[in-house]
Amino acid sequence: MKKNLLFVLGILILAVGIFYLSGKFYSNQKKETEVITKIEQPQNKSSDLNDKNSLLISTYSPSMGPTDAPVTIVEFLDPECESCRAFYPEVKNILNEYKGQIRFIVRYMPFHKNSMLAANSLEAARDQGKYWEALDLLFKTQEEWGSHSNPQPEKIEKILSTLGLEMKTFRETVKKQKHSWKIIKDREMGEELGVRGTPTFFINGKILENLDYMFFKATIEESLSENKK
Repeated sequence: MKKNLLFVLGILILAVGIFYLSGKFYSNQKKETEVITKIEQPQNKSSDLNDKNSLLISTYSPSMGPTDAPVTIVEFLDPECESCRAFYPEVKNILNEYKGQIRFIVRYMPFHKNSMLAANSLEAARDQGKYWEALDLLFKTQEEWGSHSNPQPEKIEKILSTLGLEMKTFRETVKKQKHSWKIIKDREMGEELGVRGTPTFFINGKILENLDYMFFKATIEESLSENKK
């Protein structure tokens, strides 16, 4: 009788031990599975796109075209950049050809010595409702004020005064660098997006790989077609 009791007791102790160890093993496996899941879980592509759009599109940037346009073009430009000046007429042709179908947004990427001054001057003109006229004019006269061999940034004020701006307000705005925070923020966001030169274009969130007019136009056509699907 005593031997039977000891045998039963031994069986119970063994069963409890097995239950404890199996529970501990399951717990460890569960933790390991959770860690692996966290590491291996693929990133959400939609979330990535939203993150990129939050960097590309800001509420403070100059823009033209309907906000619900099927194609959004974001250009990182430098007012003192010769390539930006050379390609800008092509941008205007695109905007005219696809009027109503494109939202165009300007972001700054100041690489040159007088870029901050020029961008601040553009924003000061924008305060008075003359942004696009000022951008056109600074590109047209870039060789006068922004020549890399002999820059004369002091001419910017005189050049833009021909737009009929209230010059005292304009001068104070530029002197106080009221809009420098936008330019600095654009540069930081541009760097985060991988912008390494100007002009750099993003069309519906995708960087334009080839700075060629026909390729530019073909990419827009492709974006419009995708939007219709």
